[in-house]
Amino acid sequence: VTAEYYYQSLGASTPSEYLDFVSSDRYARGELWVLGQHYGTLAWAQELTALSMLNAAVIVNLQDFSMMVSPSLSVSVSDNVQLVAGGYVGVGSRPDRTSTTEVLIDPNSLQLKSEFGMMPGSGFLQVRSYF
Repeated sequence: VTAEYYYQSLGASTPSEYLDFVSSDRYARGELWVLGQHYGTLAWAQELTALSMLNAAVIVNLQDFSMMVSPSLSVSVSDNVQLVAGGYVGVGSRPDRTSTTEVLIDPNSLQLKSEFGMMPGSGFLQVRSYF
């Protein structure tokens, strides 16, 4: 089990500032990867068998209490190859208006309530090879 606190002084101090923050040069260059200032993380790894590992991580934005949940399962398929399946799920308040048409008609109608609440769920399948 791993716990972490992360502070980013350059982040937005309120959810209403998130859209301005993502249009900044530093965010566009990839120097910063989260929108807020205060985060907590809890990660857990558990060996299921000698050849498989279950992992889970939760990153919480402590300002808006949204979170990103990331479970994954890795299986060793040979001495130097692992197969990993997992995903990312955003949990939190979603924007009221998400229609592109509504936002194009009135750009001010899009108000973000939480960072990870606007994130869609996604999954991945990965092959890792060590040599």
